[in-house]
Amino acid sequence: MPRNYIRKTTRQNWSETSMQSALDAVKDGMAFKTASRQFSVPLMALKRRTKGKNKLAMGAVKVLGSKQTVFTTEQEAELVKHIKDMEIRMYGLTKTEILSLAYTLAEKNKIKHPFSSKREKAGIEWLKGFRKRHPDITLRAPESTSAARARAFNKPVVDKFFSILKDTQAKHSFPPYRIFNVDETSLCTVPTKNTKVFAQTGRKQVARVTSAERGDTTTAVVCGSATGNFIPPMFIAYFLQAMPRNYIRKTTRQNWSETSMQSALDAVKDGMAFKTASRQFSVPLMALKRRTKGKNKLAMGAVKVLGSKQTVFTTEQEAELVKHIKDMEIRMYGLTKTEILSLAYQLAEKNKIKHPFSSKREKAGIEWLKGFRKRHPDITLRAPESTSAARARAFNKPVVDKFFRF
Repeated sequence: MPRNYIRKTTRQNWSETSMQSALDAVKDGMAFKTASRQFSVPLMALKRRTKGKNKLAMGAVKVLGSKQTVFTTEQEAELVKHIKDMEIRMYGLTKTEILSLAYTLAEKNKIKHPFSSKREKAGIEWLKGFRKRHPDITLRAPESTSAARARAFNKPVVDKFFSILKDTQAKHSFPPYRIFNVDETSLCTVPTKNTKVFAQTGRKQVARVTSAERGDTTTAVVCGSATGNFIPPMFIAYFLQAMPRNYIRKTTRQNWSETSMQSALDAVKDGMAFKTASRQFSVPLMALKRRTKGKNKLAMGAVKVLGSKQTVFTTEQEAELVKHIKDMEIRMYGLTKTEILSLAYQLAEKNKIKHPFSSKREKAGIEWLKGFRKRHPDITLRAPESTSAARARAFNKPVVDKFFRF
């Protein structure tokens, strides 16, 4: 249907006032032809309107064409009011939702309509005409607002804020240059929207070079006073300083062998002097003394321990945890990364093991998981295949054995 229709005839070029005067004259006894000539209205139109045979127009009202709006003026006004109310409540309706709503409205009220019963939606042409008839509504891109901010931003809260502001200003009488407004915004290193560029017609994909496909977000804080003075903006950048995962030794400490240390310890126990045992077996004198007297808090006997950072769990405890992870995966209830981190925290807490995990988040850290996976390469992170409970119950050893016997 043409959206900006240009008339090609002069039909109904009479005024509604002239038609109303002609209708009144006919009712008072004037002949149709005389009233038609006197008030310059079409004879047949006057007859149809007098006898009420015009199906579309009643009285002196002009109606052009056979296509009429589906809803009345009052119904469309009610629909417009509903659209505005939903937008004010931050639940604005999209084009698709309005088309579905128009179809539902026509069906519920048993209004004759040309809408698609298969798609259960009004047509795009109806929406074009609806928007043209109601220029007070427009299509806008909404700004994302969190539910918490939406609940907090209401009239009582705003009134309370300005009431406190008024009392504070009356009490302290701050001059304008001491009243500041602070706001923050997010800046991305890569533009999220690109300006259109000229390209060859028919080209399927048009690219534009950027520093990266996904940029990093930086927060900018801007602060200005009521007099127009601005504090230099502050940028908050996110940097992650993680623990080195592949540490390279920078010293030659503990370059002795555990066999030499054990031989030196045995020799000291048999009565050999510390210095003699140290020279003979090529082990550090102080390390030999600490290990003999049991003053090494981290290492016992001849076992070498590098660094002060130790694993939270013992080798046996980690082996038990690995066994549990494998068992859960075999039962088709594999543990996710989040679940393993929570499980590690609970294991440390229940067994009263000293740990550096977050008590606030009640989870182990991602660095612990990295080290855990490195120490146990026999477990890996995989995307599981969805399997129904019925198939899981049916797929077991007795059933499979029975199948192969047949």
